[in-house]
Amino acid sequence: MHILRELWTKEIQEYVLNLRERFDDTFQIAREELQKAQAKQKHYYDRTVRRRKLCVGDKILILLPTESDKLLMQWKDLFDVLAIVGINDYHINVKRKQKTFNANLLKRYFTRDTAMTLWKTTTRVAAVMTVAVKSYPSLLAGLARRQ
Repeated sequence: MHILRELWTKEIQEYVLNLRERFDDTFQIAREELQKAQAKQKHYYDRTVRRRKLCVGDKILILLPTESDKLLMQWKDLFDVLAIVGINDYHINVKRKQKTFNANLLKRYFTRDTAMTLWKTTTRVAAVMTVAVKSYPSLLAGLARRQ
């Protein structure tokens, strides 16, 4: 019996050690695959993301749940940016309380005057560029050679 116990003990110990090694190898492979997947997802997200830059005093809309359905979100009210907390976080005065919101929940509000001014400026710049390209084709060729 004594010899039999020694054999079983050795086999159990070896089995446990081998099992631990296999678990360690499996966990290492899983960690590597997780890092690869995270890098791939970050790459795809970063291709399309646009950073929102707001300044103190900007008028904004906040994406908040509706009163009737907490899963339904709407752009609500008109608020002012009080302070910039971090890269994407802003302090907003909501119902006399200062709350912090991420830029993903905020949207800049443009009045009609501001929107028209931006549109006119953009239109003028586009028109000037069109005239310059048509009037000075050699300038366009020189720019193309630089690249």
